[in-house]
Amino acid sequence: MKFSIVIPVYNVEKYIAKCLDSIKSQTYANYEVIIVNDGTKDNSVDVINKYLSDPRFALYNKKNGGLSDARNYGIKYVTGDYIIFIDSDDYIEPDLLNNLNNILKENEYDIIKYKINMVDDKGALIRKEVSDLVEGKIDLKEILSFEYSEPAWAYAYNKDFFIKNKFMYPKGRIHEDFGLTPYILVKANSIYYMDYYGYNYVQRENSIVNGSEKARRRCEDMLYHFDSLYILISNDNTISEENKKLIYSYLANGVILKGNILDKTNLKWYIKEIKSRDITKYLASDTLIRKMKKLFIKLNISAYIKSTTR
Repeated sequence: MKFSIVIPVYNVEKYIAKCLDSIKSQTYANYEVIIVNDGTKDNSVDVINKYLSDPRFALYNKKNGGLSDARNYGIKYVTGDYIIFIDSDDYIEPDLLNNLNNILKENEYDIIKYKINMVDDKGALIRKEVSDLVEGKIDLKEILSFEYSEPAWAYAYNKDFFIKNKFMYPKGRIHEDFGLTPYILVKANSIYYMDYYGYNYVQRENSIVNGSEKARRRCEDMLYHFDSLYILISNDNTISEENKKLIYSYLANGVILKGNILDKTNLKWYIKEIKSRDITKYLASDTLIRKMKKLFIKLNISAYIKSTTR
């Protein structure tokens, strides 16, 4: 089994060596690393050049187009059986590929989920992703219960499945994972959960999520992703009605909760946008707790959003 690791790079000279070293340290050797220089302005490429003597590592240069554009660009060069995305300031554990290969000896799956550590930029553990699920094949409802169900880097993807469905990350948008991962999950016929902490997600002060991006722009793009995915999923006859309801609820929750980053003025605008789409109607109400939550949100969405603010 060959793994194709796609890494977009933009201004990460302080972090990229640790990312690439974590791949070099893998106990499984059959992989390729597709590094996409997305017009970086710092010395990241100088660091990357030191790894290119290994024929498994390749660097591709392009004009700056953002994270989504870089991922889409890298996918064109994939030759392996499974695709893995790694953000260039993150890193993986030494046995990740070996553990994935051991699972795939028995069966192939459309996607495999592994567990996530959140760490600081010095490598200290902030928290671990927690799940009560037993390792094995799981369904859509179970995968959506994970803390990190949305990020592109939380999975290994079967290349044929990925290419056949022509998955593309939305270019020029924030929260691009929210704009595609839910669709990948609802299209997958087989999902495997691996009870292994294989990926280290680095929280750093100047990341895209925690940097200078304005809160309103982030919420505008969440609404854009909701609108786009709703159209895409509702028109897809290969998806069961049950799974459509599950993913609509997931999307609705994601959009509503994002409002907790907004100030008072922008929150009023956001609630108006949510109500104009009647997004709350998509929230699941299959249990008493969910029925009560849905009713609370419908009655006072502003109070609910404020109650979730950290």
